[in-house]
Amino acid sequence: EAGALATLLDRLGYDGCGRHPEGRRLVFVGDLVDRGPNSVAVIDIVKKLVKGGNAQMVLGNHELNLLRGKRKHGNHWFYGEPEVIRKDEKEISFQVLAPSEEWKKDCLDFLSYQPLVLEGDSVTVVHAALDDSCMESLRDWDAKAEESQSQSQSEKSQSE
Repeated sequence: EAGALATLLDRLGYDGCGRHPEGRRLVFVGDLVDRGPNSVAVIDIVKKLVKGGNAQMVLGNHELNLLRGKRKHGNHWFYGEPEVIRKDEKEISFQVLAPSEEWKKDCLDFLSYQPLVLEGDSVTVVHAALDDSCMESLRDWDAKAEESQSQSQSEKSQSE
């Protein structure tokens, strides 16, 4: 929910660019989408903060579903399709739908550059499930994704 996110960031002392007076850093831990009526706004907020260099994020299973093109309960907004998202209701629920094909492409491009794991000297951040074999798989996945993105950017540069 975009409103709740904005309220939380304000209460924690962050400005609209994601800066904190004490130098704290924002880290979003996946499932940014499919958790309220306005996933579009949540993605736009987080994307602005990450691209501005004031936040980081890891992908959650809901973002992975979008990247894989998997239609799941709660993500029909991305495909421009209204749906019943509240389990206690039978009527179509209000959701902001993806505004355009260009927005969807930009969203997927942004998500495709986000890691599954962030590792620092004293902290490791993942969306869920952390054990040694899982961490090795996540590192491998991120390394392959980074290599693929570098190759894609190189090919794009050469064609321009």
